[in-house]
Amino acid sequence: MGITYTCQCGANIRLPGSAVGKLARCRSCGTQFTVPAEQPDPENAPIPLEPSQRELRVRQAKERGSKPAVPYRQPPADIVAPPVERPPRPTLEDANGAPDQERDRISTPDKPFWQDLVQSFVFFLDADNLLTFLLIIFVNASAMSLASMGIRLQTTIGVPISMGYLYLVALLVQLLVFGYLCAFYLATIVETASGEDALPSLWLTDAVSDLLLPGLRFIGSWLWVLLPALAVMAKATIQGDPVPWPAVRVAAVAGLFFWPVVVLGVAIGGSFRGLWPHLVVRTALSAPVPYLAVCLTLLVAAGLTFLPRVEPFCSWLALLQTRAVLAVGLLNSALGAYAMILAMRVIGLFYRHYKGRFPWVAE
Repeated sequence: MGITYTCQCGANIRLPGSAVGKLARCRSCGTQFTVPAEQPDPENAPIPLEPSQRELRVRQAKERGSKPAVPYRQPPADIVAPPVERPPRPTLEDANGAPDQERDRISTPDKPFWQDLVQSFVFFLDADNLLTFLLIIFVNASAMSLASMGIRLQTTIGVPISMGYLYLVALLVQLLVFGYLCAFYLATIVETASGEDALPSLWLTDAVSDLLLPGLRFIGSWLWVLLPALAVMAKATIQGDPVPWPAVRVAAVAGLFFWPVVVLGVAIGGSFRGLWPHLVVRTALSAPVPYLAVCLTLLVAAGLTFLPRVEPFCSWLALLQTRAVLAVGLLNSALGAYAMILAMRVIGLFYRHYKGRFPWVAE
């Protein structure tokens, strides 16, 4: 592209485009000059085109510092794959029911199962858990004290209340406290299964739903797993034969092995519906090694409750009881509360970490 330069003498000089910035001489007057770049003629300049809508969006997005939105285009109907229909897993309440959305709201654990299991042994190191733990110890110890207080008053002072009425009051107090503790332990399973490491705060609003039903569910979970052993005993009794105690023990041990799954289903599902034997067995076998760890932890917890009956601990308690009766009662209550909370936590951890492998979903 050539360059046209007008000299001071009026001569029009045409130069090649490669001469821009170089020295040149006018042939008419001999004046030297530097070849300038060609300036566009505004009259003959092309008219700029209006930016398209996409260019406008890109420009606006760059000014805002974000990426431009790309409009979604629906693919042709002939290349869209049809959705794959998968049969839902059975619920805990009904083997053919629809899954509940509550299961999806349970958070994913941020620590391995084994780390949570070890930390469950020292759950009381948390300040809030320690306060709740002390409250449970106090409730358990107070129940035993109130149950025996009426009898002591009747035998020492002679309170004019019939012995039958005292036994009835003591039994009622024990049932209320037992229902409260059962509700707390079942709530511990639910809170731990949902991803919470803090012990639950239990508020009572209704005696039937908050005290009576939890106690019945807790007792029912034991009866459910002992049904095979009870059936063997009932069959021998009806037929008039001696009870085969070895077979009864084997059936009882086999049933107790699946008690963590049963009480887990009762705590989360709120009922015994759907606790079919095949679902219980498949749940335990969904993660066999962690489930064995749960069972071993429950054996350790059960051993703590029998510790006051073992020598020489029993002799030490007897010596201590002569000097501090209250301390012995608090110690027994603390061992029982610690064992139950530990057992309920590890059962909830089994659901928290391995719920995706279960053959049922939570209701």
